[in-house]
Amino acid sequence: QSNKAWSLTRPVDDAVSLLTRGGRLSCKFRLSGALTNNQFGLGIYLYTDVALPDVVAMTGTGNPFLMSFFTQTTDGKLNLMHHKKAGNTKLGEFGNYSNDWQTLELVFTAGSATVTPKLNGVAGPAFQVIKDSLT
Repeated sequence: QSNKAWSLTRPVDDAVSLLTRGGRLSCKFRLSGALTNNQFGLGIYLYTDVALPDVVAMTGTGNPFLMSFFTQTTDGKLNLMHHKKAGNTKLGEFGNYSNDWQTLELVFTAGSATVTPKLNGVAGPAFQVIKDSLT
């Protein structure tokens, strides 16, 4: 539905396997309506309270957040943001805001906390997922 918030929840049996075996999450989404600065669009969150294997080094304190990402409009652009209690970080840009479909892909590297975002098919710089005390 246009201009309506909705959520999709799916149980995950072994979230840590994204870090140990690697994997990818991909989704298509679009925002509707006129541009509003600092508009929240899509949020993706996944954490685990399971201990991480020694092969996966993750910085920070709190729970391992495998995903804490959201989209936000800033200065006419649609950005992918990394949600962190200590302050959010811009991970990449989809380009100018529009009501067109956007594609987000998060590629997890096996044996690490490294993720490479792909925004509309264009790979951005890799980054590290962290432990955090987000609520």
